[in-house]
Amino acid sequence: MEAILKNPYIKTPKNFDFSKIKEALAGSGRRFCAGVFGDSVLRGVIFDEKAGGYRMHRGRFAEVKDRFHLDVENNSRFGFTVERGAALIRKTVSKENHPEFVFLEYGSNDCNFDWEKVAAHPDGEHSPVTPAETFCRVYSELVDYVLECGSMPIVVLPTPIDSEKFLSWICRRGLSKENILHWLGGTEMIYRWQEYYSGLCERVALEKSCLVMDLRTPFLIRHDYDELLCADGMHPTEKGHSIIDETFARFWERLAIGASS
Repeated sequence: MEAILKNPYIKTPKNFDFSKIKEALAGSGRRFCAGVFGDSVLRGVIFDEKAGGYRMHRGRFAEVKDRFHLDVENNSRFGFTVERGAALIRKTVSKENHPEFVFLEYGSNDCNFDWEKVAAHPDGEHSPVTPAETFCRVYSELVDYVLECGSMPIVVLPTPIDSEKFLSWICRRGLSKENILHWLGGTEMIYRWQEYYSGLCERVALEKSCLVMDLRTPFLIRHDYDELLCADGMHPTEKGHSIIDETFARFWERLAIGASS
């Protein structure tokens, strides 16, 4: 158990029951299912500067499928918020038909703003796509629903954002950077605001005694951080997506250790 607690990418509530994970990873011969619900980051989206558009990272979850006898269904969608994700999950997951594990990764689209309105009215008040109170309520209800269906929810902390790249990206078609900065109070507010929503995810997980998988820390501790996020400041590069793949593998590896102790 000490090994799992020392792993910085996994956070477990006190007295967490590993029995279900132990069953799933015991090598019973049958494959188990994990449903992944999130946004374009977990989908594997990359912004290709040379092509001037988006493409997909290949091989998402390939390693964990082979090593841990898992069938992974990736239901992540571009632009999805927690409310859109909740609607999809309620259509996809039920008591009669549910995966053993459900990964939830939301927050980065929820904390975004209508930057055109911000640029036009830099002295006004602007609300994020999903206000914090609504975000916590919907996320909490979503975790309850997943539990009621019989699945184990795993809350995923979103990858970080690059403030400078993101600001340049949203202003690339003529929005006033000066006005947006006036409203923000500084470029780093972009990072801090997204970090705040990551904290809300963790708060919900702790309140519900859920496992937490931290995708944020593996990025932040890297000296080559600038190489991990695309020109839009949001989506990981190939190198960044490789870190996500590695983190998922380490996550399951550590769960296996916890389940066997």
